[in-house]
Amino acid sequence: MALARASGGVGFRAESPGELRDTIDKAPKANGPAIVDCMVAADELPNVPHLALETTGNFVKAKTKEAILAVTGA
Repeated sequence: MALARASGGVGFRAESPGELRDTIDKAPKANGPAIVDCMVAADELPNVPHLALETTGNFVKAKTKEAILAVTGA
């Protein structure tokens, strides 16, 4: 919310799926820039319709590193 205020706008936050539609509906009605902050689970996978093969490979590498770090703590 502070980022939105610093840019002269307003911030909105959805903390549960039930709040999302209402929160997103408010953003275009804001006077000035608007930021919508949506809380998601830390391990939530992105839902992207089309991924290039290179992007998929990079995603697999990143998730593998995350898993190794979670186990080893290094």
